[in-house]
Amino acid sequence: MLKRKAFLISIIVAALVVLLLVNIAWNFNLGALQKPGKAETFVATKAKHWLVARAVAREGLAAEPSTASLSVARGRSLFEACCSLCLDQIGTSEAEGKLRACLQGAATLE
Repeated sequence: MLKRKAFLISIIVAALVVLLLVNIAWNFNLGALQKPGKAETFVATKAKHWLVARAVAREGLAAEPSTASLSVARGRSLFEACCSLCLDQIGTSEAEGKLRACLQGAATLE
């Protein structure tokens, strides 16, 4: 009876040791840096937003670039040269409608 009890205790201890080793192996990270926690990420994000808002308040936003007619014309020619080939192969009215809408939208920007 004593041998059986000792054997059961040794089996339980061995199982616990195996579980401990599996847990250590599962959570082991060979990387040099650990992943930041939720609090650390929260603080870093808030600091980044504050710094960006401060920089914008000091320097202001850059003016929106104007659309030059040369740029629109160049874009239209590139779109027709590159995209019309695939849109013609599709041949659906949806693709043609998208092409017309794109070209009409570019024409209104001029």
